[in-house]
Order: sequence, then structure tokens, then C-alpha cells
Amino acid sequence: MEVDDAIEECLIKLSHQVNKYLQEIGILPKNIPAKILEVALQAEENTSLISGAPNLLSLLIEKDDKSEDMNITPVVALCLRINEIEFNDPLLNQNRQKISRIFQSLNNLDDEYQNKYQQYQIALAESAWRSSWIDD
Repeated sequence: MEVDDAIEECLIKLSHQVNKYLQEIGILPKNIPAKILEVALQAEENTSLISGAPNLLSLLIEKDDKSEDMNITPVVALCLRINEIEFNDPLLNQNRQKISRIFQSLNNLDDEYQNKYQQYQIALAESAWRSSWIDD
């Protein structure tokens, strides 16, 4: 649905902006490149399994500085997700499900209409073709 896609896009942009701000004020480590956070957020978007605290993304960033010890830094970043924001309210969730079913019904009706309209156009063409044979 277009509205859901627009909301998701807005939440992604907001997550990026908030994480950047958190880095600027020192809550998130400043030495983590923005690209790493961006890739982590995109990877999180593409997974269907959501675990951990709502709207938070836990990362383990490994830093190899050519020494014997590898530094692993745990980082928690903001990752806003529509299902964790919108559907925590049971009444809203119920209404959202009703709306989704209505949209599905409308899509099914549109598919049926397109199919019937195509059959109608074929019948008109066949009728015109047959009438061209009868003309004297």
C-alpha cells in the first residue's frame, strides 16, 4: 500500500536523522561511520524476524586494528518500525486489519473488473468481426 510505504520511508529517514544526532551529542559512538548504521538499518528492514527491544537495533561492530586482540563494540541504534509503533494499540490494530481486508477485497474486485472488461472488449471485437461478414 502506498501509505504504508510512505510511512516506512519516513520512519527510515527519521531513524537515520536521530542516530546521526545521537552520534553528535555523544550517546552513540562517533567513530562509527554513518554508512555502517545505514547498511545495518537496511538489513534490519529486510528481515521478517524482529527481536529485542522495540525500535532498537543491536549491533556488534568488530574493529580489526592489526593487533592480536579484536575489538568488538556493542552499539544500540534507533530503528523505527511501523509495526512496533502503530500496532501496540489493540483497537488500532483491529481497525488496521479491517482496513487491510477491505483493501484486499477492493483489489480482488478490481482484478475481476479488469478480467470482465477484457472479456467485454473481446466480445465487441468478435461481434464487429462477425458483422463484417454479413454486410452485403
